[in-house]
Amino acid sequence: MVKAKGPAKAGSKPKGDLLSPVVAIAAWTAVAAGIWRSKKGDPLLLQPGLSQTAIDAAVVAGSSAAIPAPRRPPPPFALNVDRWQQRHRVVGFLVGVVRKFGDDRAGYLAALVSYFGFFSLFPLLLAMTSILGFVLQDNADLQAKISSKAAEQIPFIGRDIANNVGELKGSVIAIVIGLAGAIWAGLRVIDALQNALNEVWDVPVAGRPNLVKRRLRGVASLGLFGVALIGSMAAGSLARLLPDLPGVGRYGIYAITALLNVGVFLLAFQVLSELRHPWRELLPGAIVAAVGWSLMQTFGAAYLEDVQKKAGPTYDKFATVIALLTFLFITSQIVILAAEVNVVNARKLWPRTLLPLAGGLTEADRRAYAHYADSQRRVPTQRILVDYEATPNPEQP
Repeated sequence: MVKAKGPAKAGSKPKGDLLSPVVAIAAWTAVAAGIWRSKKGDPLLLQPGLSQTAIDAAVVAGSSAAIPAPRRPPPPFALNVDRWQQRHRVVGFLVGVVRKFGDDRAGYLAALVSYFGFFSLFPLLLAMTSILGFVLQDNADLQAKISSKAAEQIPFIGRDIANNVGELKGSVIAIVIGLAGAIWAGLRVIDALQNALNEVWDVPVAGRPNLVKRRLRGVASLGLFGVALIGSMAAGSLARLLPDLPGVGRYGIYAITALLNVGVFLLAFQVLSELRHPWRELLPGAIVAAVGWSLMQTFGAAYLEDVQKKAGPTYDKFATVIALLTFLFITSQIVILAAEVNVVNARKLWPRTLLPLAGGLTEADRRAYAHYADSQRRVPTQRILVDYEATPNPEQP
């Protein structure tokens, strides 16, 4: 038998009421500490009587006091490493590319490209399989050869399409829907690539193309890239279609395929950027992108497929989607990294320092930061002047 609890004693409080004052005191303490730290770090808050005009003027002029200088010099080991990489040309160049890649937040740009690339694959595959089934209904062997070559270009799901392409019959409705979806998704990919390359080259916002120009350039680029990719796939297919081809001829076809891949990336870097560049300035990045693409097809896709197989039947479908997104994301990062190689090489943005706040800025650092600031111009008449304060000697406390 359970006894009923009697009424609470007079003057006693529930546990919730006892915790409320403690929580309130802690919250007010945190707020007060935040306000004190804001006043200590922000020079605009030191003068509460400032008008909005004065605040706007201070923001436009900039305030270096908002970023406190380091109080302690960096460790001698860090200084020695920084000076060593600046003295060595190859290492300094690689550091410059990595610094530029991080400054541009290229990982976010690659994520956007891979996102639209993922959704453009399925309409493209639908259109491709429908066209093959419609045109080559009486030639199953040729369907299998073409689809197997396409499967090499699209890992994970391309092989399934290649195995089932003979079962897919041509449909005019499927072709129209697939082509419309592929064009729309392809334009989104081209748009994301244009934005990424303009960001990499620090094109001012005021100088970037408007919506109409982007769409027209996107349609033209889709046609050019489609023809170039078909040529690359056709050259690679000759080695399989001609089994009696001598070894020298087979290697020659592989070399032609590699040159066509370089040409595709060279064309993309030239067409999709708002700035015009000499072709020789874009060649190093095109070679890096072509080599990276080949490595991803050969080793990256094989590794991800092995991981997918080990996922088991329960997570098989999820593993396929994750593996495909990972493949597209890494490939997009390689392409943007190749574009960064072009920028660093063309503008001589190396050597860069590893200690920008403590070790002083190099001339390459100053040029890079000036380009970053200029890229934020919103109207053509806007001018941005960049100046730097004297940096103290890092070896002095």
